[in-house]
This record gives sequence, C-alpha cells and structure tokens, in this order.
Amino acid sequence: MRLSVSANATVLVTQLRRLAGVVNGCAGGGASGSATVDGRFLAKFAFSEPTAVRVWHEARVLKLLADLPAFDVPDVVAAGPDPACLATRIVEGGAPLSYELVRSSLRARVDVLGAELARFLASLNAPQILALARERLGNPLRIPDPGSPAVAM
Repeated sequence: MRLSVSANATVLVTQLRRLAGVVNGCAGGGASGSATVDGRFLAKFAFSEPTAVRVWHEARVLKLLADLPAFDVPDVVAAGPDPACLATRIVEGGAPLSYELVRSSLRARVDVLGAELARFLASLNAPQILALARERLGNPLRIPDPGSPAVAM
C-alpha cells in the first residue's frame, strides 16, 4: 500500500522527531545532522537554537522559491520547527550537492555545477526576490515558535 504525500510527510516528521533524541556524531559538533531516507528524501534536523533557526529558515525559503518559475529547488515534503527538521525529495537519479560530489566529478561537470550555482545565487539575490522574501517571510532569522506543529508541505 502506498501512502499519500501528506501521510508520508507526517510519518517522516514523526520519525525525525524520534531520531532527534538518539542521533549521535552529527556534523557541526552535534548541532545538526542530515540523512538520506530510502534514497528518495534528504532529511535535515537541528539540535541547537542557531542551527534550528537556519533549518527552519531554509524550509520557508525553499517553499517560497518553489512557487517561482525562475527557481528549480527540491520539493519540500515535510518541515517542522520544534525540533527543527526539513525533508526534501531527491530528484530521481540525483544526489544532494556535496563536497564529495564535486571532488569526485570530472572537471567539465564541476564547471557545469559551478555555472548552475552561480546562476541560482544571482537569481536568489535579485532585488525583486529579496523584496518578496522580506514581504512574505518577515524576519527571516526568527526563532521557531516552540510547540508549533510539523508542517506537511
């Protein structure tokens, strides 16, 4: 039986909340962690206030950018502010951008990745996009409200 996207998101956030208490050895001195789930999702979670702010902000920005045609961003399938977590769908056959991916790529592929990243960052910093983000997101670095429910996006 296949679950709906909403049901999958609920299960994923529930499992991330369970993992939040037992995950050890995370990058960043234990302040955050990430995991690939079933080869289909990239899950990020945070264990410190500064990192929680960053993860929650990333979820909100990705959701905003997904509605704009100029941006090709991962689908946010679940996010929650307490504990802060974010799950995005990995493009079929793709892999999250990482230092390991770049290091192991051929020079031509690195040039393509660099050009894509430069285009994305230039678009992201366009004045109209920054104004839209300020308008819709308010204070982008606000601390997540404790007890806020997980959100299936």
